[in-house]
Amino acid sequence: MKNRFLWIFSLVLTLVLVLFQSVAFAQSSIYTPPTKSVAVLKDIQFNQAVLLDEAYRREFELCDQDECKDDPNNVKALLKFPDGTIFFESKLSLDVDGSFKGCNDPGLSDQCTTSYAWANLDGDERFVDSDKFPFIVIPITDEDFRDKTGVNIGDLGVVVYRDKVVPVFVADGGPSFRLGEGSSALFKELGEDRCSKKDREGHCTNYRNFSIEDKVLFFVFPKSQIKDLNPSNALEKVKNEALKRFQKLKKVSRTVLKINQPTAGQVVPVNTSVTFSGTAEPEVSRLVVKIGPGGPFTIADLKDIKGTWSFTVTFRNVGNDRPLTFTAFDSSDSIVGEVTSNITVN
Repeated sequence: MKNRFLWIFSLVLTLVLVLFQSVAFAQSSIYTPPTKSVAVLKDIQFNQAVLLDEAYRREFELCDQDECKDDPNNVKALLKFPDGTIFFESKLSLDVDGSFKGCNDPGLSDQCTTSYAWANLDGDERFVDSDKFPFIVIPITDEDFRDKTGVNIGDLGVVVYRDKVVPVFVADGGPSFRLGEGSSALFKELGEDRCSKKDREGHCTNYRNFSIEDKVLFFVFPKSQIKDLNPSNALEKVKNEALKRFQKLKKVSRTVLKINQPTAGQVVPVNTSVTFSGTAEPEVSRLVVKIGPGGPFTIADLKDIKGTWSFTVTFRNVGNDRPLTFTAFDSSDSIVGEVTSNITVN
């Protein structure tokens, strides 16, 4: 009887592990957007995106089971496209910071200030009005999200929900492991207006404060801040630039870099010169290669790339599945593609 119990337990454990590995493989190979958003995303090449950091994404799931269970993040994907665009799917909760109510009758978590402040303005006018400007919020309590994604306050993006596409910018910051938050103006543009009461001047004085639970899609473009943004031009400039970048993402149908050697997962010897080589499309003029874990550490910074490239490096430390990042830049030093791989140093 004891042996039979151990056999059954071993079988069940094996099936669970196989299922987990299958799900992980499916997530890493291709992302399938929600059915109601497929039409507006038909030209997005999700098969070219890579997992940004699955261990980090799972931290949001852990928060959903504990501190975030009252408003779970539901971060179903966290990806990075070859041009550096960051994508995630999550819920969308309401941020009314900077609004009339946030400045005059704040709730427990509301405030007048926003992380982004308009230049050359004073007082409450410095902050971004949640009721007027579609914006999103990123975690800033620690630097993990910004370090891993390259996204910062002021960067542009696009939010997709069902068949709605709304240009946004990052105007506020929130706590760690809280992802998927946006202004009341964003909710309204998505067809999910949360304002339930207005005063005679038209200011919203009360909100239905509940989230869109899931299937909200965020495309954010690192290092895309507009320097001369102000309240009078923000709506137009954010719309034009964010949609331009979104359309450019749709046109990316190939990877600008190819890695010939070492191949993904290859075992290379420690304390021995290792050759890296590959090819690049004509728009690539610079290539930066970094290795982790830790750091990450730059092992090459190649300039004046002309089609083919190569370099050698000697690794002094062993390590299994050490992640590699190959980032391509054009002549203006803008990221035009990125490829991730890994090697084992033994």
